[in-house]
Amino acid sequence: MALIVIGCGGGETGLNSSQAGPSPTVLTDTSPGHLTVFVALNMGGYSAASRVKTLIDVNFQHSGRPVEFIAGERVTCNASP
Repeated sequence: MALIVIGCGGGETGLNSSQAGPSPTVLTDTSPGHLTVFVALNMGGYSAASRVKTLIDVNFQHSGRPVEFIAGERVTCNASP
């Protein structure tokens, strides 16, 4: 989803002819203030088996480029301290 959003933004993407999207960037500071978050929600489908499934896709970007996490970062939902 993030790559589609980048392509529609009309801004500089840093693509070359062999890439489907911009290459990921690695940040030294991955605190929330440095990230843009894109969330896509897909609920169900056309078949009986897929109607009961929900897909949540979460993508992170910094300055219009996808972020690659390499230091064991995790996303938690409804986590208790």
